[in-house]
Amino acid sequence: NIDIVEIHGGDDDADRSSRVHAALSTLVSNQSFGKDPVFISLPGNLCLFREFQLPAGSEAKLKELVQYEAKQQIPFPLEQVEMAWETYEDQVGGGIGVEMIVARKNIVQEILSLTDQVNLNVQGVAVSAVALFNFIHYEFPSKGATLILDAGHKATDFVVVHNRHMYSRTIQIAGREITRVLENKFKVPFEKAEDLKKNISQSKQAEKILSVIEPTLRQLNSEIQRTIGFYKSKARGQKIQQAYLMGHTFRLPGMAEQLAGQIREAPFTIIEGVRRIRLDHSINPDVFANEFPTLAVPIGLGLQGLGLCEWDANLLPPERQKEIQIGQKR
Repeated sequence: NIDIVEIHGGDDDADRSSRVHAALSTLVSNQSFGKDPVFISLPGNLCLFREFQLPAGSEAKLKELVQYEAKQQIPFPLEQVEMAWETYEDQVGGGIGVEMIVARKNIVQEILSLTDQVNLNVQGVAVSAVALFNFIHYEFPSKGATLILDAGHKATDFVVVHNRHMYSRTIQIAGREITRVLENKFKVPFEKAEDLKKNISQSKQAEKILSVIEPTLRQLNSEIQRTIGFYKSKARGQKIQQAYLMGHTFRLPGMAEQLAGQIREAPFTIIEGVRRIRLDHSINPDVFANEFPTLAVPIGLGLQGLGLCEWDANLLPPERQKEIQIGQKR
């Protein structure tokens, strides 16, 4: 099943917690969760990603070595963070590559307090970039380096995956910036600007709206191009073989074509639906198709919850993970 609940109240962060709580309350009243396991994600801009290499034969002391590296590389005391990591084969150095993901404890606790208030049985706290990786790896497996771009509301996730290695960066330009430009230009409230953005192709003012948002779209394209260049320098010039686009922003008229024209790195594909996953008969396929651009992260979370993921990085506090393990043994 799927359900999407709007977080009402515009874009003011001051009372966001109460508005998220209201949306969660609506969700649990619409759907029966019971004791079903729930996985949630943090956006990439709330996390730190650190990558390092360990010598071959380090498996026995992996946890100890990761803790040591964490102390060197994380700009916070370790008791103030939640941490998870995944390993991959370091094909250049011949050792073990480690990708570490870190989030501040207070951020994780704030979100868990909201889900606790509505009695959701949260068993996993992931990161949007990892959920995207798991979704693409399951639905569109590729042997070469694959770029995933997911333009959400506040940010665009830039993720490159190659085998089990992942490079991620958060670009702070996405749907919200486009909405703000329309707000300011047409002097309309946030909700009205959102409607203008979502319905450009049906609007009589389509050309005018597109000309207003074009500078923002060019800025996003430039950031993507710059990030590709940085990744290639880091990956010793490794070429990206395929690029996938998710998010409503990339469905704006001409957006994908403009991006592909400026960035001739790899063929760009807008993902329109799922291949391996099948829809339940209760789901309206038209509703699913309309909302699908925003569903890659939750589908990736679902794959992680089912144990069908490539990466199982979990930022749920260790004491909660221990409680879950004890409960499963009982």
